[in-house]
Amino acid sequence: MSGSRKSRRMRLNKVNLSDKFERFQDLWSPKIVGELNDSYEKLVKLKGEFVGHRHENEDELFLVTKGRLTIKLRDKSVNLSKDEFFIVPRGVEHKPVATREAQVLLIDRKTTRNTGEVKNERTVTRLEKDLEVEILAKPKVRGSSASDRTCDPRKQSPNQSL
Repeated sequence: MSGSRKSRRMRLNKVNLSDKFERFQDLWSPKIVGELNDSYEKLVKLKGEFVGHRHENEDELFLVTKGRLTIKLRDKSVNLSKDEFFIVPRGVEHKPVATREAQVLLIDRKTTRNTGEVKNERTVTRLEKDLEVEILAKPKVRGSSASDRTCDPRKQSPNQSL
């Protein structure tokens, strides 16, 4: 590997969803708490009705961690309770509704706009990122010291601790 290779962001800490939800109160404003390949994992508090919309090129996963959420589709409604999830396939119009506050983990591509093709007052143009759960880890570079190699969890021996 070349020594000029850029560092890759790697999560080396666990994330407690309850603790993260306690850090914000605003509704319908997703917060990034993780990245997995080309997806963001986002937390959002929902209450009331959202705008009906679709994502032409992206699927979207809603996992309820507290409360209840209804995903209204054109021909039916999907009712979700705590610890249940639903994947809205790309191109399917949907409208999230929560009569009482619900806490939801969303998983979708980094390119997904929260209101899909609709632009209105609830469209989020800049997502907030919780950087406390990420650190920069350097991949192993030839000639690097032993301490540099321990930053990469893939290079650690089983009985080596951080």
